[in-house]
Amino acid sequence: MKISTVMTREPLTVRSDCTAAEALRLMDEEEVRHLPVIEGGRLVGIVSDRELFGHTGWRILGGYDETDAPTVVEDVMATKVIRVAPEDQVLSVLMELMASEVGCLPVLDGEELVGIVTEMDMLKLYVDRARQHATSGEPDVSVGEIASKSIAILEPTASLEQASELCHIKGFHHVPVMKDGDLLGLLSDRDLRRAAGSGMSSTSPVEDLMVQDVVTVNEEERVATAAELMHEYRISSVLVERGAITGILTITDVLEQGMGVLRGD
Repeated sequence: MKISTVMTREPLTVRSDCTAAEALRLMDEEEVRHLPVIEGGRLVGIVSDRELFGHTGWRILGGYDETDAPTVVEDVMATKVIRVAPEDQVLSVLMELMASEVGCLPVLDGEELVGIVTEMDMLKLYVDRARQHATSGEPDVSVGEIASKSIAILEPTASLEQASELCHIKGFHHVPVMKDGDLLGLLSDRDLRRAAGSGMSSTSPVEDLMVQDVVTVNEEERVATAAELMHEYRISSVLVERGAITGILTITDVLEQGMGVLRGD
């Protein structure tokens, strides 16, 4: 299968002199996480919401004066971008995507940007293929076999600034909010970005921002079941439980496991 059948066509783009604040607002308005950067009709880089917020943090939108040397996309965009062609095969593109630090690959026909491929695009394909494998009786591994057991936990009274440090300094993208062993919610680095964009104070407690309806999956369930939940709710992780929270399963975990399912394309 060619990647042209999976990619997102006509993606939104920005210029390299676009401010970080403008790029973040565009991402929020259009509900996208990656923006190709175009200059003179040519691709010069890609910027993600994590790069923007990870670089600027609360200062860019939480009352920051943009007239004072504002951060621009060129300051934080990835310039060494892996490029793929419309006729490239899905499996080879998936392997390139997993190696990408941006989580998104541009699709170019010559020098023309014709689409992008994201983890969500690949997840949708994996869900479709996993359903076919399920009807054929082929086995699937359990969530508990591949989920990460390394998770950080926040108290509901912790500040958003503390949560931001945990996410962007220590590298956690999704953090359960718990008290006395009870799961109260989930906070992601994307939630933190949106909070900064809305002008929410960095001293606010995480309980004011956390998502309370948390999607969980039993560690004995099949990975394909977890993937369907991610696709249905358009989320990049689910918490894994077995009476208590035991880990987290991310979209990256699913796609790494899914290479075998997609190998036949």
